[in-house]
Amino acid sequence: MQNRPNRNRRRGQALLEASLLFLVFFVMMIGMLDLGQMLFLHQTLVERTQQAVRWGVTNNYDPTSITNLVLYANTSPAQTDSPFWGLSTSNVTVTNPGCGPNPNIDCRVTVVVSGYTYNLFSAAIIGKYFGGSGNASHNGQTITVSLPSELANATQ
Repeated sequence: MQNRPNRNRRRGQALLEASLLFLVFFVMMIGMLDLGQMLFLHQTLVERTQQAVRWGVTNNYDPTSITNLVLYANTSPAQTDSPFWGLSTSNVTVTNPGCGPNPNIDCRVTVVVSGYTYNLFSAAIIGKYFGGSGNASHNGQTITVSLPSELANATQ
């Protein structure tokens, strides 16, 4: 009968250890979701920006079409299309420095995507269980892609 109290203590210890490990595992999973969302968003925007610049250097310079490629993955989107991740034309800047009727040797098409935000999953969960707004909006990194134009006089 002496082993009885010792066995109950071990069961309680195992329950406590399992709950602490679950808490750490849960926090790590939410952190991986946040990191995965951030990487997905950034890499998708980088890819769209690169495709838009490639299109811009091989076609006549049209900033509206280049912006649409970043936002909608299409040069002329349908009325029902919605932009990726809630971006707007104010988030995309398209320029062609050095180009014009008398272009210099560095005629380029440059696209900059900035000012986009994303919300962390962990902030919503923390806000729900521990109070607060639950809205942690973070600014994404500015994406800049620039390539030399293949057209000698890439003007509007």
